Amino acid sequence: MSPITSASDFDDLRAEAQAIVRAHGDAATRWVAEQTVASNLAGHLEGVHRYRRIAALLDEMRPVAEQETPE
Repeated sequence: MSPITSASDFDDLRAEAQAIVRAHGDAATRWVAEQTVASNLAGHLEGVHRYRRIAALLDEMRPVAEQETPE
């Protein structure tokens, strides 16, 4: 996976993650997973890496209460 090389790269990914949430709401994580698989099947590794980073950002953006699993 190629590293994020600048603050602007990170800002661009965060903006993209936020746009995905606005467009897909609660299904944003599923949509990103589907795009990751589609990129992988197409052999587009940069796309796979990009969507994995976005998935990680979506996890960070979720409220803490949603991240906790019930016992």
